[in-house]
Amino acid sequence: MPRTVVDSPIGPLGVVASDTALEAVLFDGRSIRPEGRSRVLDEVAHQLDAYFAAELIEFDLPLGLHEASSIAAAGSRSPRFHTARR
Repeated sequence: MPRTVVDSPIGPLGVVASDTALEAVLFDGRSIRPEGRSRVLDEVAHQLDAYFAAELIEFDLPLGLHEASSIAAAGSRSPRFHTARR
């Protein structure tokens, strides 16, 4: 499955995505090796960059429905990932 590392102010984030959905966000991006590409990966990286630049307050990304997903484990059961800065 395609994966990449996105540099962020909180450290490198590991991102795993299929061709159709975000599958996981890992807070220790050093634990994965970038491999492959997908449109979803590109969009995740773009939205994360915009979020940390204070240009985005809501993510709009398709989520995979794997129960072991890092995002699902964090409490989101929605098929789309939305969050807002406080």
